[in-house]
Amino acid sequence: MSSNRIEKPGLSVPTVEGFILAGGRSRRMGRDKARIEFEGKTLLARAVATVSAVATKTTVIARTIDAYPESGVPVIADLRPNCGPLAGIETALSAAKSDLVIVLACDMPFVTDELLKFMLERGNPNGAIIPADPDGRPCGVCAVYGREILTKISNLLDAGERRVDALFSNTPTGIVPFTDFSHLSGSPDFLANFNIPDDFTAIRSSRP
Repeated sequence: MSSNRIEKPGLSVPTVEGFILAGGRSRRMGRDKARIEFEGKTLLARAVATVSAVATKTTVIARTIDAYPESGVPVIADLRPNCGPLAGIETALSAAKSDLVIVLACDMPFVTDELLKFMLERGNPNGAIIPADPDGRPCGVCAVYGREILTKISNLLDAGERRVDALFSNTPTGIVPFTDFSHLSGSPDFLANFNIPDDFTAIRSSRP
């Protein structure tokens, strides 16, 4: 095994750290999304398990370092609280030691380690790999980022930008079409997320 790769059952990917974004206020949900249970596990526990299946180290980014002691992994505080997921990505790249970094929002329970591996195989230390949903919309909170783009993210935030999509126009970004990974099991639901209580009702009614 080379020093910059990890081997796990069925996986051979570059050494990579994973960060789970759990620093949002969950205002539309009305309660902490990370602790909501879905199919027997909290959303946070599902995200930790998925990322840990691929990453050499998994860390949760939260509003405070004492949040989520039940996660079983390190928790760090968002460098710019209340500034959205772009700030969470900045926090992840600031803390990471690996060239490639997985970022996953805690409210995306259908992402699998197979999808993360698929993106890692296309990772670029100087850019980003972003999957697109079946409607062609890129999802920057389930992505692989190169640590070298940290300065670009910080510059955007310093200029008042909060949209993750703003990063795509000034950074080498590979938007992965849904058709490229549609063969993976569960792919139609990969990028679904929970924002409001009705999302749970809709998802549960569509599940077998």
